[in-house]
Amino acid sequence: MKIVRFLSLVFIVFCLQACKNGAETLPELAGEIFEALQSNNRKDLLKTAPSPAEYEEAYMFFYANKYPDKSELKKEATDKAVSMRLNLSANFNELMKTALEEKNLDWKNTKIRDLKYNVKDRKEGYQEAKMRMILETGVEKNVVLFDAIRHEKRWYLVENLRWEE
Repeated sequence: MKIVRFLSLVFIVFCLQACKNGAETLPELAGEIFEALQSNNRKDLLKTAPSPAEYEEAYMFFYANKYPDKSELKKEATDKAVSMRLNLSANFNELMKTALEEKNLDWKNTKIRDLKYNVKDRKEGYQEAKMRMILETGVEKNVVLFDAIRHEKRWYLVENLRWEE
């Protein structure tokens, strides 16, 4: 019976870890974003971003000194978390619309050709990265840009998902 309980606990822990948002590495994050674009799945894209609670926690950490009133800080953090997710959804819709209408991109035949990024250290345990994901469809090349942040050993999509002009 103890073995069954132990295996159940291990299974639950494994499942919870698999449900985490973000990715362990920048290439893994880019791959998850690419798969969401390729499948035209906004929900999968939002799995690469911080959850609203994770975003609120980060916002409260970065701006704790700016707000002496903690209730005001909490409200602002909540508003920013909602705003970030709405902006990412809008970015996704615009990117997909441009891919279809202007670029005539065939996602089934598109692959990641290269990844380029620049990482900067931020406040206590945070890093940020400017990402360039170079896509190739036959001889055509397109570049998707986005910003990522690393916190507690996970990378997250945070903003500016767009085509490079």
